[in-house]
Amino acid sequence: MAVDERSRHALQGRLEQVLGADHAETLMSHLREIGTGKLVTRTYLDERLQLSEERILRTIREELHAELQVVRSEFREEISGLRSEVHGDIRGLYGEFHRQTRVLLFSLLGANATFAGLVFAAARSV
Repeated sequence: MAVDERSRHALQGRLEQVLGADHAETLMSHLREIGTGKLVTRTYLDERLQLSEERILRTIREELHAELQVVRSEFREEISGLRSEVHGDIRGLYGEFHRQTRVLLFSLLGANATFAGLVFAAARSV
């Protein structure tokens, strides 16, 4: 409903009937005149609310995306460090396995040589 001078005058007349002239004048002085261009509609408020919600959601998404980037970067650094540790441990195990295999091989060669020496000694004494 458009508020114009005629409707304000009608309102003041009705207020004078209900409240009296002094009270009507006091109330009307508190109701300042505003142009129809300054009235806010429900549609306008809904649109502004929608824009505000979208802006807030966009900000939250951007902050969340930035945080996830930081977490991804830290995760990649941790994984890289773990890979280096695992590769180092595997190299250490490989070296240990190689050393133990060499010890076992020479121990078996020594045992076989000893056994062969005993067989020859036994065959010689018979």
